[in-house]
Amino acid sequence: MPTLELVVTTNYADFIPEEPTLPVPEEIILEKKLFDDTTDLLQAVKEHSAQLQSDEINLWDDVALFVYTSGTTGRPKGAMLTYGNALFKTAAAFHGNQSEKLKMGLTVMPIFHIAGMVMGVNIPVYSGMTTVMLTRYDAQAVVTAIEKYQCDFWYSIAPMNGELLGYPGIEKRDLSSLKLNLCTSFGFPVNQELSDAWKQLTNSCYLYEASYGLSETHTCDTIMPPEKIKFGSCGIPTFDTEVKILDPETGDPLPPGEQGEIVIKNPGVFKGYFNRPQATDETLKDGWVYTGDIGMIDQDGYLYFIGRVKEMIKCSGYSVFPEDVEAMLIKHPAVLQAGVIGVPDARRGESVKAFIVLKQDFKGKVSAEDIITKRTVTKRTVPGTLLINLFKK
Repeated sequence: MPTLELVVTTNYADFIPEEPTLPVPEEIILEKKLFDDTTDLLQAVKEHSAQLQSDEINLWDDVALFVYTSGTTGRPKGAMLTYGNALFKTAAAFHGNQSEKLKMGLTVMPIFHIAGMVMGVNIPVYSGMTTVMLTRYDAQAVVTAIEKYQCDFWYSIAPMNGELLGYPGIEKRDLSSLKLNLCTSFGFPVNQELSDAWKQLTNSCYLYEASYGLSETHTCDTIMPPEKIKFGSCGIPTFDTEVKILDPETGDPLPPGEQGEIVIKNPGVFKGYFNRPQATDETLKDGWVYTGDIGMIDQDGYLYFIGRVKEMIKCSGYSVFPEDVEAMLIKHPAVLQAGVIGVPDARRGESVKAFIVLKQDFKGKVSAEDIITKRTVTKRTVPGTLLINLFKK
């Protein structure tokens, strides 16, 4: 694990593009080394040097990698994560998910994203697990890889599993080797219905939310207990992790069941943003990361993600979170995916606008008016007008 991350921190930007399938714009290519006293790995290899000197690494002080993220405060910034951050979160994700017996992983998610790197690179290196790496997600490639290599571990997002459930001939394919499929809600939630269908398809593998986390904490701040899954939640804090819910206006701690800003403290917390002291001070306070996310902790200690503070829609004096409306809309049998934003409204301040992708069987048969029903939309979630745009996938 440190070897890969060392390459990222000591090489030129043009050698490691964020998205390897896209060309690197000339204006962002560095003409010289980012830091003094670093080694150009490619040049060293060309010179066949066997004399490279390596200083002893301080796990908790030396920066292992920069994760560029818009983070909690707008434009992309380099979150400085140490070797200790990476080691702690890799161990937390591996042991927290009871992964000790897994032998063969499948890596589909981009490894230039923090979650994809933890699940697809760090865990295999940490555990000695073999992993099959795909360039990108493709339904046929995923099915073939699982069958051919008997993959028992996969990290996915919900639309991938949803597509595979409807993939032609999927009932004749053998996915029974899968034992652990951690999943992230994206576009539509990881719910009981999806999990049950996935278990039936794979013969034994439950599907549940992987975790809650962000780049600034090397992700995986919560873990879902497999013996007590709560769909809709992100699980409970992983070991040596504190999670609090604070009133966004006063900063006071809130009791279970109350919604407020999620703040986190654990050994995975980053050192700060590279050359961005003001942004660092806004996010990192006394060892706590102020996430900018709105959430809630229930009586059992499970964390629920509600939405972003900045994405909250103020409609007729009410606070409306896009995720709440999306969760309601996705319950409609015709809706495949839903995304919600706020739009200006002279009378209400803002109105709620939804962008909806219909399922294949409902295209041309369902109108926006059909979707706005008492079953899918309530005054609690949408106190004003709901505007809907329908799209074909």
